[in-house]
Amino acid sequence: MEWNVDRTGVIAPRAVHNAADIARRGLMIGDHVTVKKAGDVIPRVEAPAATPVTT
Repeated sequence: MEWNVDRTGVIAPRAVHNAADIARRGLMIGDHVTVKKAGDVIPRVEAPAATPVTT
């Protein structure tokens, strides 16, 4: 977790990507995922979302 200061000066936590979890799930840039609230602040990637097939 890192702390981020927004433009109004408010300090808020920011999640840092877990590279091992991303690799384990086989996620790639541009993939769509389902995100669920895991606690008071921290979101969790639940699963990759099915992407529509284009022809």
